[in-house]
Amino acid sequence: MEKTVQDHSKDLQLARAKISQLMKNYAELKTEKMISLDVGMIDQEEQAKLQKMEEMEIKIIELERLAETIKQTGPELHRRMEEATRKLIYVQIKNAEYERKAENSNRMKKSAIEMVEKMKEKLRTVLIGESRQIQELVRDYELNMIEIARLQNQLIHSVPINQYDKVLKRYKMLAQKTGLNVDYDEKTDPVCFKICLKLLRKCF
Repeated sequence: MEKTVQDHSKDLQLARAKISQLMKNYAELKTEKMISLDVGMIDQEEQAKLQKMEEMEIKIIELERLAETIKQTGPELHRRMEEATRKLIYVQIKNAEYERKAENSNRMKKSAIEMVEKMKEKLRTVLIGESRQIQELVRDYELNMIEIARLQNQLIHSVPINQYDKVLKRYKMLAQKTGLNVDYDEKTDPVCFKICLKLLRKCF
């Protein structure tokens, strides 16, 4: 903006200098014209000078109007340049504000992504641990069921079948009295096996 104002001032000074030079030339030609009129000497050369002087008068008037226009529009141009500068500064401030907001948003997004990754890793660790515990429980359960089946098989073959049936019958009667479900499979139900084993021990 400062450079534009300086250029504007230079143009105004140049226009004023041209006006001064034209007025000086005009004064000289006018003086020569007056001398020629006094001595009665008006020839073709003088006519050319007169025509040139008239043209210079027109140019002087035009330059004076131009100088006046520049003088009047100078403050307006300066005001517009100041307004444009203020708008530019406002836009720069807004851009800086938007850049800060964008940086904060990106930083929060990055932090959220890191937190999600940590939670995923923690969840994977917990799931792996739970899966291992479940596998161990399933394995222990299967081993226990195999052991129960083996013991039940030994029990069946260690006593006469009729004696085993009597014990089983007594278990079912006891279950009815206590309100237990009597439809348990005696070959797979560990409770049935334990009660039958106790009853058999009492019988022998």
